[in-house]
Amino acid sequence: MASVYFIGAFLLLTLSSFLRINCRVIAATPLTSAIRHYEPLYYDVESLHAEHHRVKRSSQKNIVWELSAHGKKMKIILKRDTSIFTNDLVVETSEGPVHWDISRVYVGHVLDDDTSYVHGVITKDGLFEGKITTKDDQYMIEQSKRFFKDPQKFHSVIYKAGDVKDFEQGCKSKALLQKIQSKLKPEGVDRPQSEMSVEGNFHDHKDFDEKDKYTKVYQRFKRTIVPSKTECAIYMQADHLYYQKQNSDVHAVIEQITNHVQAVNQIYASIDFDSNGSPDGINMKIKRIKVHTDPNAIGYKFDGNYGVEKFLQKFSEDNYTSYCLAYMMTHRDFNDGTLGLAWTGNLTLAGGVCEKYAIFSGSYASLNTGIVTTLNMGSDVPPIVSHVTLAHEIGHNMGSDHDPETNSSCVPGNPNGNFIMYARSTSGDKTNNNRFSPCSIAMMGPVMEKKARGTDGCFTAPTANICGNEIVETGEECDCGWDSQCTDRCCNKQSDNPAAGETPCTLKKNIAELGGINATCSPSQGSCCSADTCDLVTAAENKTCRAAGECSEASYCNGSSFECPASVNKPNQLTCSTGICSDGVCSADICPAWGLVGCQCSPTVDGDYKDVKLCQLCCKQNVTGAECKSTFEITTMPNTTLTSGKPCYNYNGYCDVFLKCRQVDPSGPLSMLRNLFSSDGLESMKAWLTTYWYVVVAGGVGFFVLMALFIRFCSVSHAKDPNRVEELNSDESDKKSKIKNIFSTKKSYSIPSVEKSSHRPLPIVRPNHTLRINNKECHKLEPQKLESGHPQYKHNHSKHDRPTVHQSWKSNEWKRKVDHEDQYISNRKPSRRPPISLRPPRLQRHNKVGQSP
Repeated sequence: MASVYFIGAFLLLTLSSFLRINCRVIAATPLTSAIRHYEPLYYDVESLHAEHHRVKRSSQKNIVWELSAHGKKMKIILKRDTSIFTNDLVVETSEGPVHWDISRVYVGHVLDDDTSYVHGVITKDGLFEGKITTKDDQYMIEQSKRFFKDPQKFHSVIYKAGDVKDFEQGCKSKALLQKIQSKLKPEGVDRPQSEMSVEGNFHDHKDFDEKDKYTKVYQRFKRTIVPSKTECAIYMQADHLYYQKQNSDVHAVIEQITNHVQAVNQIYASIDFDSNGSPDGINMKIKRIKVHTDPNAIGYKFDGNYGVEKFLQKFSEDNYTSYCLAYMMTHRDFNDGTLGLAWTGNLTLAGGVCEKYAIFSGSYASLNTGIVTTLNMGSDVPPIVSHVTLAHEIGHNMGSDHDPETNSSCVPGNPNGNFIMYARSTSGDKTNNNRFSPCSIAMMGPVMEKKARGTDGCFTAPTANICGNEIVETGEECDCGWDSQCTDRCCNKQSDNPAAGETPCTLKKNIAELGGINATCSPSQGSCCSADTCDLVTAAENKTCRAAGECSEASYCNGSSFECPASVNKPNQLTCSTGICSDGVCSADICPAWGLVGCQCSPTVDGDYKDVKLCQLCCKQNVTGAECKSTFEITTMPNTTLTSGKPCYNYNGYCDVFLKCRQVDPSGPLSMLRNLFSSDGLESMKAWLTTYWYVVVAGGVGFFVLMALFIRFCSVSHAKDPNRVEELNSDESDKKSKIKNIFSTKKSYSIPSVEKSSHRPLPIVRPNHTLRINNKECHKLEPQKLESGHPQYKHNHSKHDRPTVHQSWKSNEWKRKVDHEDQYISNRKPSRRPPISLRPPRLQRHNKVGQSP
């Protein structure tokens, strides 16, 4: 058996060596089935929320925000995003209009990274939710409560696009709509013959080397371009399932919708549709948002279980002529893994961007629509994937079909990945995943210029400002919002029916409550404007316009500006809640304040995760080969430990609440197997098998040897004749006696004498039949039920002698008459050997003694 153990150990060692070689694939902290790895994110929520309120009254101020994650430290500059909403934005639910603070939407960049882009929303709780795009990676930040039922030590999570699994299925627009869209001709509308010829080539993608032909057609439409038309007013809706998925929180739904449109704008703004060498700056602006909170509301028609085609058709029944596009967000699991569906734009057929509400095939419909779901085959779709899905479906509206897989320039595959209009979804972490291919741009160009950006197109030129969004912008004196929310006596509010002589977003004149004076300023401009006097707050009043922070002094109005003066920073190296002060910000990384750089300490003994030094803050000199030391070992620095969830031991673990470094991959073998059989894992396995082929051969031989040994030593042999009657040894005598079953056709039985043995089991006797012992006839016995406590009950009910319903008796004694004398067979102790059942054939029971069957 030692050889068996040796071979088993060899196979385990082979597998473990492969897993160690591929440790980069295995090590992970999964968040969901679709997100293979995440990290907890910590930052000062109160500080970020206070910064948001500080810049809310001024468009000139930015938020400086620091965070550390995935081995990187990023300083992010955020500013208000004033390009995401139209100036007549409407937000409503099933119950009616609601107010949502649009000043919480931000865009920005990472300091020292010119190619970076940041967009997101500061929630009502002061948390940032959005995406960070750098030159190397994309990061998604979400609230931890979306993924954990119980409260966590960390309020947010951050994960990379590369840690999101690929969704193999995705868009079904072409397959599902080709059979419908060709029948949807607008009634009473004739298309020019020249456009019909374009349509014929437009959908023939068998040979996409004809891309030049589309470009030539596109050039004919360039003469109709209105370059200033770059904005598309969009209507976003969310059904009741999407609302319920967001914990029935209207604000959360609006935040998610806003994030999706921001991500789309990041993609479309960089496209050069008119081939003038510079991006066209296409921008989707949300004009209306509706959240369907009540599935029982009057007129709501999406409470049923619909397929993807039917769902889009029902959504298209309403009139969306006032918008260039209308989209519905849902959380439904459609067939075949469909993530989205949209009407494809075309020069001759109905459908796509700017399509008007009209009669199609006998009924009214709006074909400038699309849908996106965040549920795919039972798994939640991460926002970083659904962002690209929305951009993909809008690409169909703009006139693009899927990229042809026969064209390598439009479907290049790895290492840079495929483009947005690839037929299947992508994870979004490759260079091309957030870009349109040359094929897509060539298809979208003619449709965009003819239907969207032409003289008759529905795109509009950007407006200089948005009055009513509570943001003071260029051309505005003040902005206190709409009449339903404005309480500012110094500013004229935005209204559908402004009063005579009142221009919205201007300072009021002849204010009756103040004796007919004109307003000098408005609180909407800054916190140093008095709401009572509509004038600047004087320095003598010593009004605190910004409270002191951990790393900044309090600020006071100086009487010369309606904006609050900048705060004075407290000294660097001052201890604060999450670390030390650095340039007015409380930073968890205290190393730079002493001229050092942060690092992760290694244990004194390699592999010792219990070493307390692993969860202590460590620093080193900013030179090659410098030693990484704990702050507990540097006398000039305060002793500082890492917060819970921070990475440790060269990112091989994380610190828990007890400051112990825990190895990553808490899901253990399940995570290993899941990642091992992913696409990356299979490629790594293939390379490993090619290199170490001899290990595979040796393992195969060992496996067959192991199976042979297993069969040799562990197989069970059976008796040739299982019905053979064995001889029993008597405990009282060495004599051997044989027991034979003799079944008589006259229902009489002969058995050996039982008088000399006190340990043999009693013979089985059928009731109402003659029993013969030593050729002497016995009395016929009456069947009675044996009491459970009786010893013979235990014997008769043993597993070796399974009784029938007839084998129960009133007494443990069998009365019989031999030579005219009564003899009794007393209770007998069962033999140590299992009793042999001498079971006669089953006979029919009769009620009278002696009655024949």
